[in-house]
Amino acid sequence: MPLRPHARRLGVVICAMLLGACGSEAGAGPTRGDGKASLTITGADQTDTVTAFLPRPLVIEVRDQNGRAAAGIDVAVTALVNRDGGQGILFLDQNDEAQFTGGGGMTDGFGRVTVRIRFGGVAGPTAATIEAPALALSDTAHFTVLAGQPAGIATLSMDTALQVGRTTVLPATGVIDRYRNPRTDPVSYQALTQSIGLAGSTVTALAIDRCNILVQAGTWRDTVRISVVPVARFAAGGAGLWFFDSDLSGYHRSPTGSGFVAWTSNGAEAMADGVNVSGSWTGDLVAVTPEGASRPVLTVPPGLLSAWIPRAGPGGTLYFTGISGTSLNPHFQLWRGHQDGSVLEPVPGIAEAETTMPAPSPDGRRLAYVTLIGSGRIRVFDLEHGVPLPVDVPGHSPRWSPSGGLIAYVDPDAQSALKVMAPDGTGRRTIGAPATRYDIGLDWSPDGQWVLAKDVTRQRLELVNPTSGLILPLPRVLDDLQSPAWRP
Repeated sequence: MPLRPHARRLGVVICAMLLGACGSEAGAGPTRGDGKASLTITGADQTDTVTAFLPRPLVIEVRDQNGRAAAGIDVAVTALVNRDGGQGILFLDQNDEAQFTGGGGMTDGFGRVTVRIRFGGVAGPTAATIEAPALALSDTAHFTVLAGQPAGIATLSMDTALQVGRTTVLPATGVIDRYRNPRTDPVSYQALTQSIGLAGSTVTALAIDRCNILVQAGTWRDTVRISVVPVARFAAGGAGLWFFDSDLSGYHRSPTGSGFVAWTSNGAEAMADGVNVSGSWTGDLVAVTPEGASRPVLTVPPGLLSAWIPRAGPGGTLYFTGISGTSLNPHFQLWRGHQDGSVLEPVPGIAEAETTMPAPSPDGRRLAYVTLIGSGRIRVFDLEHGVPLPVDVPGHSPRWSPSGGLIAYVDPDAQSALKVMAPDGTGRRTIGAPATRYDIGLDWSPDGQWVLAKDVTRQRLELVNPTSGLILPLPRVLDDLQSPAWRP
């Protein structure tokens, strides 16, 4: 039976649809007809914070010159390095915590490669390049990395020192995240100790104390610690001769001098021995002003290699350790003279063969010293009568308090604890921080309120009050410094 007109028209439409499908694969896109392959990116232009995994993956779709999905094409995705050398994108196509700056893969049956992206620690605009070399295709995906949560203030020292009566201004801006990316949060401070005054971000040191200030910026908060210290000037040796104030300001190195240090009696100069204890055991004892002028203190007597560990006594006297023998077999003996270098002689009456670290009492009548037995024993000699006193205490670095009522020292048999004792060796007690080792060489403040010593556990100087137990740390790391001395 012949088809009706409308049926013939329907058949033509169906036939045309079938013919249109001929020569095309199922699932392929429309024919482009421009003869060029293409690369399409979705998931770019996302914004999130540092180290965030982006919620939408980066999807790259590749089509051939006929507009069909290009399967089996290698696609490379590479994170670009920011202008400052930082990495805005760290992880591409990875789920673990290893650092990757590249990813990609081979396109699937739909011509697609999916890449999971995690941002790095550098805030700001960042990008990744996408390349399909087989089809000479390339493009760039752009992103924006935001700073993370506030984690500190770039220019704020969390542990510092300030001389009593002085002021300082804490930073009011400069908040950063944990990767030091800048933020714009306002900063506020609150004094937690009455020994300091606080007006906005201006701090005034009212009384000697260990003080705390609460600092807040956004969701971040922490405590600033300030040691309010006496006004004083220090010198110290080691790898050079250093002069600095008690708050570690004015820190500078003299071109002359090193080793163990002691101020002259009038405080005009610091004496440094310069002895090379790891080699020749030789060095020149010089006196140096804080301004850098230097002079030789003495000419080493015949038979001695050097004068080591100088100590000033009353009336311009000078005590030191005379080193004799050879660099491989040195010997140590107590010597004395004047700070002008005259009348040099061994201290008479000292019976021990190997002695060092002389410490004259403030009245000049007694001499504490160390005899090199075991890890060191502190002895006391009566200079006025020329007889030893019955003191035998394990330790080194003895130093008399200005009143003569105490001797501070370091006890190597007690993990190098900082201690004090009476001049007769009784009343020994620890005054330094618990579980802390202290270095060779220490000093008293002129008023007898503080012992200045180096904490080698934390590599810093500390002021220790032997009466109250208060410890004022000076926060700068000073690993090449030794024998700190308080200017009289």
